Amino acid sequence: MKNRLLSSLLALSCFVLFACEELPTTPDETTGSSASAKPAGISFTDVPTIRAKLAGDSSKTWKLIERVENNVRVDVSGTCFKDDQITIQLDQKIIFDVGLTPCIAENNLAIKSQTGIWQLTDRPSLLIQVIDQPPFEVRFPTLDDQNLVLSFRDAGDVDILETYVVIDTASPDLAALKPGA
Repeated sequence: MKNRLLSSLLALSCFVLFACEELPTTPDETTGSSASAKPAGISFTDVPTIRAKLAGDSSKTWKLIERVENNVRVDVSGTCFKDDQITIQLDQKIIFDVGLTPCIAENNLAIKSQTGIWQLTDRPSLLIQVIDQPPFEVRFPTLDDQNLVLSFRDAGDVDILETYVVIDTASPDLAALKPGA
């Protein structure tokens, strides 16, 4: 199974090393979240629009505001997920930032921020390749200029639904996330 990036953001959600399998593609097929209160999804045939909604003119940073595990809402404000962020760049780089409160993996090591690459699939999902990890798929049943809902199954076979809001459209310094920097 694939490991999940746990910490604070993708952390995208945290971040977590993910193992993803086929999951529902629409908010109504995924229960336990306020996803229905979010704006409706977009047409997935308009690739430039999808890329712009994900990454803006150059990049967007998305902050985790809600997490649902197996249909049970998790209070992210008091957990290691509270400062998780994901930065999606138009050049197809992705940064999972776990913030100052990283989650602890099964081996008792803190999950660290990760960088990788992303690409759109032929459905509402991203294929993500984090350095030195197998690729994984994350569905986005909801996407607009300010809101992103991600759906995936983690390494522990837990169905996860995460809601993010845009907090920044500036490009982060990738060198700051490299070990020893």
